[in-house]
Amino acid sequence: MYKAHYLALLAENKLNDELLSMDQQMNARYDVLVKQLMEERSVNKELKEKDQMRWVQEMNNIKNSVEKNLLDEFINI
Repeated sequence: MYKAHYLALLAENKLNDELLSMDQQMNARYDVLVKQLMEERSVNKELKEKDQMRWVQEMNNIKNSVEKNLLDEFINI
C-alpha cells in the first residue's frame, strides 16, 4: 500500500509537496513536545543560569527523546 501511495505521488508530481508537508508537521510537533518536556522537567532559564551543564544535559536528553518519538510516530504510520 505504501509503495502504491509513493508511486501515485511520484506520478502526480506531488511527492515534494507531501514531503514538505510532513517536514512542517514534524517540526511543529517537535517544538510542542520539546516545550512540554521542558515544563515537565523544570528545564528553564533559572536552571540555565544556576547550573548550565545540567541544563545542557537535560536539553540534550529532551531533544533526543523527542526525535526518537517523532521518528517512531511518523515512520510507523
